[in-house]
Amino acid sequence: HPCHYDAYGMTVVEAAAFGVPSVLNVGGSVGASELLPAPTHSFEVDMALPAAEIATALQKVLLDSDIRQDIGAAAKVKSLSWTEEANAKQLMAVIRPELPSHL
Repeated sequence: HPCHYDAYGMTVVEAAAFGVPSVLNVGGSVGASELLPAPTHSFEVDMALPAAEIATALQKVLLDSDIRQDIGAAAKVKSLSWTEEANAKQLMAVIRPELPSHL
C-alpha cells in the first residue's frame, strides 16, 4: 500500500482479514496503519527512499516467511475483531459520558 495518504485503507484491512500482511508507506498517512501498527501487525517501508533501497526492504519481507506468517496472523485476529457490535460498544463508550444522566 504505497500511497502517501489514504483515510482508511480498506484494502489493508481486507488483506489482514485473510492473514495477508501489508507493507505500508512509513512516510504516509494511511488510516489502517493506526489500526494495524508496524511492526506487530504490518510492515513499513519508506517509499521516499531510492528504488534500490525499497527493493532491499521488500526483499527482506518477502524472504522471511516466519515473520510474514506471524504478522499476518496477528493482523487477521485484530481485523476480525472489528465487528458491528464491537464498534457500537466503542462508540457508546465515547458518547455515553456526554449524554444527560436521565437517558
